[in-house]
Amino acid sequence: MLVLGILDMITLCFNSLLTGYLTIRGDVFCSNQSLIYYGGMFALGCWCAACITTIILAFSRVVDVWKPRLAAFLFDGSKTWIWLLISLAYFIFFTFFTPPLLYTSRGYALYFDPFVHIDGNLTKGHDYSNYPHTINNFLIIIILSLLYILYFIMLFSRLKFNSNANSISSLQKDLFLQTSVIISFTYIASIIYVYFNYFPAGNVLVILGQITWILSHSASAISFLIFNKSIKRHIYEHYIPFAFKNIASKKTLPTGISIATTNRTVPRHQSAVVRNVVID
Repeated sequence: MLVLGILDMITLCFNSLLTGYLTIRGDVFCSNQSLIYYGGMFALGCWCAACITTIILAFSRVVDVWKPRLAAFLFDGSKTWIWLLISLAYFIFFTFFTPPLLYTSRGYALYFDPFVHIDGNLTKGHDYSNYPHTINNFLIIIILSLLYILYFIMLFSRLKFNSNANSISSLQKDLFLQTSVIISFTYIASIIYVYFNYFPAGNVLVILGQITWILSHSASAISFLIFNKSIKRHIYEHYIPFAFKNIASKKTLPTGISIATTNRTVPRHQSAVVRNVVID
């Protein structure tokens, strides 16, 4: 999760901050070649590394529910670094050995073709497609779907034997909502980015693809803040100023409130001085 969070933050620097800067300037590849080229390289590498890391994380969850001992054998201790080497190799391959994504302010997104939205046949028959990227995007959809279907089937079947039905329903709902929010943006971005790099697409679809790509790297934080009760409680207890907590927890006493003594309850206006009172 830590590595995935780092990849998300790095990718957001390229696919949101850098692209916003280039859009304000009105840049295309020919006007700012180095920044667009290297920014696109690392944006592509981080996206694909995040994809494979997400698959590894989902696989570890499935194995942990299915065979906890096998999960401990595969992932405990320093073995985690072996799995992270797969993500690193994936990042290196897509960053340095495949065609980069190149941003153009005319299309509001990143394309493999540097001459997209420029009049004239400038490609001269050269194919700028990135087929490994296409394979990656389809595999992330297929593999993640299968893994999370298995994960929820096994998890819910085990939770059914728990006697606390209310807790089970709440946990199932939170897990389903969190996972659905996170992977839905990944699915949409994967499909749209492959589509408009091979077929003509309107600005609305292209911008939707760009926004969902950004959200696929930021939705996890948002969903955790909304649906994860433990995180919300931790933030409230440790990061909310005491003054705001005091205001939120302060209650106004109603006019007809009663004050209870040890043996009777008297109206508030009749209790000028009462010892050992308990406000009910």
